[in-house]
Amino acid sequence: MMTKDDLAEWWSGLAISEKERIASKIASKRAGKAKKVTYPECTVVWNSLDQELQEKVYAHCTDDHGLLLAEYKAGDTYSF
Repeated sequence: MMTKDDLAEWWSGLAISEKERIASKIASKRAGKAKKVTYPECTVVWNSLDQELQEKVYAHCTDDHGLLLAEYKAGDTYSF
């Protein structure tokens, strides 16, 4: 089981395009029709999920699509 902080760190490490795609899929399932979600609204959608559902989304995204936060090494910089 992941902590809320682990999930937040994973989400914050995704590219904006990845966040938009994930949030659009969530919003489309909720609405029962295609719905496009753009940044920064995608984070509002993510934060509206309970932890159990966030864990399911995380598991799907990492297992099926390989969306893992790269391991940080000293000297690396991140920009999104």
